[in-house]
Amino acid sequence: MSLPKVLFCTAAGNRYGMGHIRRCLSLIDAGKSWFDSYLCVFKGTESCPEIWQGYNVVPCVEDIPDVDLVVADMRDSKRHEMRRLERIAPVVAIDDAGAAKDLASVCIYALPQLKTIPGNYTGPSFIILSTRIKDVTPIPFTEKRGVTVSFGGSDSENLTGYITLLLNDLGIYPTIIKGPLYRHNTDRLKGQIVEGGDDIFNLLNRSQVLITSFGITMYEAFYLGTPVILFNRTKYHYDLARKTGAVSIGFKGLKTHDKIKDELERTIGEKSLLSESAERNSSVVDGMGASRVVTIIRQALNAERKDCLFGHKSYRVMRRSEEYTIIRCRRCKDIFLYELKDKGPVYHDPDYFLDEYERKYGRSYIDDRENIVRLGESRIKIAEEIKGEKGHLLDVGCALGFFLDLARNRGWEVKGIEVSEYAAGWAQEHLALEVTNANFIDVEIEPVSFDAVCFFFVAEHFKNIEEVVEKAYVILKKGGVLCMALPNRGGISFRINRQLYIDQHPRDHYFDTNVRNLKKFLENYGFKSERVKITGIHPERFFSRFSPGKIEKNKTVPLWVGKMYESFARIASLGDTFEYYAVKE
Repeated sequence: MSLPKVLFCTAAGNRYGMGHIRRCLSLIDAGKSWFDSYLCVFKGTESCPEIWQGYNVVPCVEDIPDVDLVVADMRDSKRHEMRRLERIAPVVAIDDAGAAKDLASVCIYALPQLKTIPGNYTGPSFIILSTRIKDVTPIPFTEKRGVTVSFGGSDSENLTGYITLLLNDLGIYPTIIKGPLYRHNTDRLKGQIVEGGDDIFNLLNRSQVLITSFGITMYEAFYLGTPVILFNRTKYHYDLARKTGAVSIGFKGLKTHDKIKDELERTIGEKSLLSESAERNSSVVDGMGASRVVTIIRQALNAERKDCLFGHKSYRVMRRSEEYTIIRCRRCKDIFLYELKDKGPVYHDPDYFLDEYERKYGRSYIDDRENIVRLGESRIKIAEEIKGEKGHLLDVGCALGFFLDLARNRGWEVKGIEVSEYAAGWAQEHLALEVTNANFIDVEIEPVSFDAVCFFFVAEHFKNIEEVVEKAYVILKKGGVLCMALPNRGGISFRINRQLYIDQHPRDHYFDTNVRNLKKFLENYGFKSERVKITGIHPERFFSRFSPGKIEKNKTVPLWVGKMYESFARIASLGDTFEYYAVKE
């Protein structure tokens, strides 16, 4: 079996340095057993053949067909860039404070940010170090010797030269790690100049102090227990550096040449300060960040719901958590849940039909039988009116079987499918119903065997609704009725307070649609719309927007006003739920 394809898009050279591409290569190394990787330097000024030798490098992100996931490490993505990537596959973004924070399916923030940015995963435990650093055993501070200078792969501001000359004035001749894209003259620099390579970690490990700027090299020194003195090229990086435990002497332009030299001399001489800093920082990273991010990539690859019902590839994120991302399509406006961690069985526990149901509705499922049957009578009558005759009916997610019992009493031949062992057993034992305890997708059903198939507040719980609808079409007879009840994304609750709607969004609802979009979706599978019934009409939710205090207190509106609103809500499809009936053509 072929491995999934992951395209790594990154930035390199000039102001981007080499940190982004190094992280991507570390993830490629750590994930080689789980996915095939391709690398594209999506933005920047440099090519790096000496760095990516042996890796699958592509010049254009569209060069690889059938990509399963994009991993973007670009820091400041633009909207047109992210939209280009999301048309290829879902995007996992790393430390991106640009458009990715709103558009990427998954965001990881390992490095500190100046402003809090909601991400799926945050914190230094996701800091990605080279997989090769694990081969180096940190040595005690007392055994470390000398000063090392390293300002990344390109060092466009030539901080290497600036700091080295100051050190030389102090009589210090450091080890100078020259990055692969370093283009400045080194003739005036006194010290040992080495090319950055695999031995860089041994150099960092042996150093008594590393002088660098905020970035991955700093965290590599943290891991190795080497003290760090930070000197940054901008105030932005200086402000980021202050969120770490490293000793900072400012940024270029903050202080005069002489003051920076004095600060260097003083700091390098404070051995106890450096030792304490190194000991404190060594606990910040454990070297497992790459494997953790690879786990997230694997979870993203396994997400079953990656698109809206129409696969539009044009999305905006509404909420993030470690378990999922709630995403809204910018074209059809529908919502879907991009799941990273499977919630597992929700309705298998008897508590759902007992205590949990009572907490939500004020009575247990069994005690609510009269109301459930009343709703069922309306639904079965509509199905009978459309079909014109009674026949074989399948209720998917039949719970304790109250609707099936009702349909049977009206002359239908009924069967049910229910994932809850408790509910299926109760229906079998107390109502003598034929109920299969399984997932609808897993049950073998003879094609063209039912006159009606029902999904009452069940369809939204399927991650793979497309497969569900296809199977429903196959098992229905020609002219058979597909009966559905769903939450209404076009309802008043979503319209008047989207944030509250998202905050209260059920963890196991994988898509939210409206009447118009469901009609279009089902037509694509061969179903013709026959009847729509707008339900879940709550006048108080509408009027609370205009007189919140009064409505909240009374929780009612005048009867005549409520009746007028109900008529309007049915015409405008403003109910928070709706029933939809379609016929197999």
